[in-house]
Amino acid sequence: MRRIVLALALAGSTFTHARAESPPPNKAELAGKVLALTIGGKTYSLSKSAVYHQGSVVEIHFDQPSADGNTQLWIIPSAGTDGRTFTVKGSGMDALFLQLDKPPKRGDNVSNDCRASGTLTFDKTPEPGKPTSGAVDVTITCRRVPQIPEPIVVRGKFADVPYVKPSGG
Repeated sequence: MRRIVLALALAGSTFTHARAESPPPNKAELAGKVLALTIGGKTYSLSKSAVYHQGSVVEIHFDQPSADGNTQLWIIPSAGTDGRTFTVKGSGMDALFLQLDKPPKRGDNVSNDCRASGTLTFDKTPEPGKPTSGAVDVTITCRRVPQIPEPIVVRGKFADVPYVKPSGG
């Protein structure tokens, strides 16, 4: 008799199993000179951008304004062919600088745990003091970075990014 009562009681009950909501996937959206980087469900607006000449290559930096946080992504090419097209390939600071915001007022440099591959292309050869435009197509893969379990693809066009004159030049 007890089994029947328990079965009837369970039949009238509604059970819900609460699933932990997973955060939205990590992504990067590039528009103009702003890179919107979503990591761990939070979107960072990296609106302080610039292009810098470093040796024989030109790299692009996307930084979060310091008043908003400390997230930064710098794409650092390893080689260029014609002054406009650059290859991005390698790990750590050979290919990228990636710093994640870590409040209060700190950043967590995860560059050495990440690899990047792809291209950085300018519409025309960058000239100091003039805004640049072009395209980024870079995939970033990290290990031992819990916030970035899957690759992040930074793909899109950039425009009006200032080209900072090299020091001493």
